[in-house]
Amino acid sequence: MLCLIQNVSEGDAVELSAKLKGTEPIQVNWTKDKKPLADSATVKITYTRGDAVLKISKASPADAGLYSIDAKNSHGSASCSASLGVKGRDMLHSVIVCYIVILVQKH
Repeated sequence: MLCLIQNVSEGDAVELSAKLKGTEPIQVNWTKDKKPLADSATVKITYTRGDAVLKISKASPADAGLYSIDAKNSHGSASCSASLGVKGRDMLHSVIVCYIVILVQKH
């Protein structure tokens, strides 16, 4: 599911966040253009009690693309994507929010 399309300015700080609901443990994986993402000098990924966050400290044209989060637990999985464009300097800060719900199925 595509949650949001967002354009930001080069140099902006960008935050992608997902609110997850479900039974822990929840495994979370972020990708950009279907390639796994990990912490780097400009990217910070965190997950704490249902809050998954990917922060880009200074967006560059190389950061433009389709970002996805995949979440799963023992009851199922869900995913959400957001398209990020990086353009000239005319925005200060951008936040992209996706909501993911993992339903608990009782048998």
